[in-house]
Amino acid sequence: MAIPGQLNIEVRERADRAILVLVGECDLANADRLEQAIESPAVTSKPMIVLDLERLEFMDSSGLRTILAGADGAAARGQRFAVTAPSEQVQRLLEVTGAAKRLTLLSASDEVPA
Repeated sequence: MAIPGQLNIEVRERADRAILVLVGECDLANADRLEQAIESPAVTSKPMIVLDLERLEFMDSSGLRTILAGADGAAARGQRFAVTAPSEQVQRLLEVTGAAKRLTLLSASDEVPA
């Protein structure tokens, strides 16, 4: 269970990707934790980064900026970058800001099981 206002990040490593499962809220207070996770050696060494947003209950512009910067950084390193299963609030934010057009969205069937 997520603690209100907190961001928990679980990194699942697969041969072809690093999956970051985000739980809770990603905002100005903790977006730097997401940036550090995306830029960690375990994540940057994989061919693909996937952010699982299904259990991300809230994201503000700081979190969105961090995700877009992560996508740009991955592209610069030659990595693929995608998001999967955004929560309703996060999906609305991605659509309203136009970020959904910049990000690759994977369906649940594209995701590697836990």
